[in-house]
Amino acid sequence: MLIKNAWYVAAHSDELEVGGVLGRTIAGERIVFCRRDDGTIFALEDQCPHRRAPLSMGELVEGANLRCPYHGITFDGKGTCIHVPGQASFPTDWRIRAYPVIEKLRYLWVWTGDSDNCDDQSSIPDFMTLGAAIRIPQRPTPRLRRLPAPRGQPPGRNPRGICTPH
Repeated sequence: MLIKNAWYVAAHSDELEVGGVLGRTIAGERIVFCRRDDGTIFALEDQCPHRRAPLSMGELVEGANLRCPYHGITFDGKGTCIHVPGQASFPTDWRIRAYPVIEKLRYLWVWTGDSDNCDDQSSIPDFMTLGAAIRIPQRPTPRLRRLPAPRGQPPGRNPRGICTPH
């Protein structure tokens, strides 16, 4: 069973360039991440409602909207359909799920559960404020001595090459 109401790391910030599209499966959910020309990020369900084509194979158009690679249906960052090629009108409630996403500490974090519960970001670890690096003292390397040779072997020769600490 996967925990849905939680923040998950989706990608390193460097993986999603400006104008880029990136598909991931997080907690069993197929999600597409897009970075607009202004640098902001949005995340949507990674399938077009028309023919279930993966939107992660699509492209960002006008610097802010995601176009499906199959028929060119375009969605805004909230998952609302804003353009259908060849049609002057289309259902205004035609939409796909939008996921809350934030960029924090060089990572993209996505909330896969109920979006009404995502305001609490305390579960995202703040690696920069966890304190100074812990220094682990190094133990001195023990001096080794050679075990006595087995019976019947001349002294100074240890065919097994076994050494133990003093």
